[in-house]
Amino acid sequence: MDLNSAPEPLELDREGCLRLADSLPDTPMTARSIAYLRQGTAKAWIAGPVESFRAAVIQLNPMPEEPLGFGTDAAAIFAVLQSVHGWARVEVEGPVAGMLAKLVGDRMELRTHIEEAVYYHMLQPVKVVRNQAVRVLTSADEVLLEPTYDEFFSSGGCVPALEAVPGEVGVDAGAVVDGRVVSFVSGYQSTARYGEMSACTLAAYRSHGFAVAAGSIVAGYLQERGLIPIWSTEAGNPASMRVAEKLGFVEILPRRRWVVTER
Repeated sequence: MDLNSAPEPLELDREGCLRLADSLPDTPMTARSIAYLRQGTAKAWIAGPVESFRAAVIQLNPMPEEPLGFGTDAAAIFAVLQSVHGWARVEVEGPVAGMLAKLVGDRMELRTHIEEAVYYHMLQPVKVVRNQAVRVLTSADEVLLEPTYDEFFSSGGCVPALEAVPGEVGVDAGAVVDGRVVSFVSGYQSTARYGEMSACTLAAYRSHGFAVAAGSIVAGYLQERGLIPIWSTEAGNPASMRVAEKLGFVEILPRRRWVVTER
């Protein structure tokens, strides 16, 4: 881990971000980064040439504290991170995590711990699950989301879009109980191959099967459009892992890892 040999980090401009998106392999672990880079809603820094970088760090605008690192050179990733502001945890390939955590601890004098990131893909037809409270959500349901909007945002950091962007593939499904949206799953096309899914259920409405039924609708929608549904979570979120497995998702190994700073 020779920091002196690490190339000088470079922040990419818009053209560079597009080139980086094109040079990343299209996998479930890169799909979100590729999508945000192409949309212009991410920043990126690299060490080395764009098409053959030693390290790349991608900071998604909605989640600046959780950038993703790519490459197998822990010293190069650490060097790039010095140019990234506001991060508290970084996701990297599993074998890199231990070396990167040591560098962060030694050089930045921060305590760290490591968490596992779990990725899934669905290669077989989704398991069909129905629940009478669950259906596709549209822009007409905005009034039903208003009472729970803040609670969703504070618990999961996201809310359903309710209306697909023209020309893009996307859908939301959710549970409506007592005139309120209390659980939802969103899905959208992130790359030519993959459709990413995310979910949130309010605490008082968990264990009712809402996320599984909504996920069944969303995964089926993505598969009908020729996309492979993908799902990601943390190993510390067994409820999310159970939903994925009930729908027929299969875990992708080896797992990636989070290096989490304890500031």
